[in-house]
Amino acid sequence: MKKDMPLLGALICISLLVTFYCQHRGFVNPYLIHDDVNQYLPAVYALSPGPLHNALLEGDLIIKYMVLKDSPGHLYLLSLLSRFMPPLSLIRLLPFFLAALSTICFFYLGKAMQNSTVGFFCALIFSFYLWTSGFGFLSGAFPKAFAFPLLLLFLIFLSAGKRALSLPVILLQVLIFPAVALISLAVYFLNLFRDGLPGKRELFAFGFCALGFLLISTILYRAGNDFLGSLVSFKEMASMPEFGPGGRDYLFTANISDFFTSEDASGIAVSRAFWVLVLFFLASSLYLERRFLRLPRLIVYVFFCGVVLFWCAWIFLFYLFFPGRYIEYTLPLFMITVIALAIDRLLEKRGILAKRLMFSAATAAIILAYAPFLQQNLKDYQRPYYEYLKTLPQDALVAAHPYEADPLPTFAQRRVLVQFEVSTAWYGNYYSRVKERTYDFFRAYYASSWKTIEGFFRKYGISCMIVNKGHFEQRYLKEGKFYLAPFNEYVRGIVRDNQGNFVLAGKERRGRTLYEDRDFYILSLKE
Repeated sequence: MKKDMPLLGALICISLLVTFYCQHRGFVNPYLIHDDVNQYLPAVYALSPGPLHNALLEGDLIIKYMVLKDSPGHLYLLSLLSRFMPPLSLIRLLPFFLAALSTICFFYLGKAMQNSTVGFFCALIFSFYLWTSGFGFLSGAFPKAFAFPLLLLFLIFLSAGKRALSLPVILLQVLIFPAVALISLAVYFLNLFRDGLPGKRELFAFGFCALGFLLISTILYRAGNDFLGSLVSFKEMASMPEFGPGGRDYLFTANISDFFTSEDASGIAVSRAFWVLVLFFLASSLYLERRFLRLPRLIVYVFFCGVVLFWCAWIFLFYLFFPGRYIEYTLPLFMITVIALAIDRLLEKRGILAKRLMFSAATAAIILAYAPFLQQNLKDYQRPYYEYLKTLPQDALVAAHPYEADPLPTFAQRRVLVQFEVSTAWYGNYYSRVKERTYDFFRAYYASSWKTIEGFFRKYGISCMIVNKGHFEQRYLKEGKFYLAPFNEYVRGIVRDNQGNFVLAGKERRGRTLYEDRDFYILSLKE
């Protein structure tokens, strides 16, 4: 243990430095966050004690969906921790803890599979992969940020033969990120047969765990809910533009290149950093030669289960969560382990001096290869009108373009009519209301008469509307990229029919202009 401390200490320092490099701008600019934060943080505000609880959650379509969509373990954890620090600070600090935990876990997993050298290089490559893959695994501390730490922790217990300790980790996975729990259950099952037929007690323990997973996941994620409605079927998805090119969830891609760049569909982020990993992997596989066929069985189980679950998820689409989840959390672990094993073989039977020089050279090569591809995965949501919106009643309902509306519950802590991040089409009842709201918003936004706008305000009880002046400029209108499919064609039709005669583009406003700057104004129809 003491012998490993220098290596482990160096790994943790590298991991924290990489995390700081990718996240430090968020500590300077409070409006820099990962865009997915807008899907989860408002639910934390809504469930925290205080006056915002009822104002945000009670009867609100968007916030209620966020609460139901988030995994209960993740939501409870963030709500609990946010009592000790502001939620926006929390989501910036958690990635440091998760990065360090992932590094420690992969180090000890590599050591258990082979030795400390394998553990070191597994953890080193993985520390950079987390921030170069393009998926932003840790940034924002949303549910998938916990996936790798929990999967690696499970694998450590399993590799050490501590199956009893691995079962509570699976329960945590179910509560926080259930797709990883499926991977772990499959690996656990294969591992039972590692040394021949398992005993009755072991099979009973697995059956009990699997049954518990099914019951808990069904109750938490798949139980009937009148608010959400039933899941859309595979046949429905295939015919819905929401799941095709230009849609919110790009699963049914137009060509093979799009498929491999869709996280939800393939789980592979085809980028320069990805090709570096692939080249390292291919070179390592050739170098290992016959040893490649004798890889540690546990990591082979991980890869095999990921591939099988990937195809199962496509067959039973979304009932087993996004197909890409099973590749993005298994393929990298497999490739990184192969690379680390190849480096270890390169170092074996070398003299002490040669070994140290080659160890240092391999470390430097990995750092230099990946450092240029580090991604900050942060989006600037700074808007000048946040402070004004905070002066509105806490139950105010704001209408804005879905892209503009995304950060409002996060930074202004006010309800919105519709927003991009949670305009998903998975659940029938919920999405039918989102779809209606979206059509109504754009009909009012590009209306040629005040009557349309007044009816829109009355229908939903809108408190005010944020108008982006740039959305009425000729260059923007000619470009025709207004929003997602299928709404974009609808908006194009309105713009074409109204021929530039847009009420909200004019200077004369029958309502009240509550706020105005160079780029935006906020309109209210209340006297």
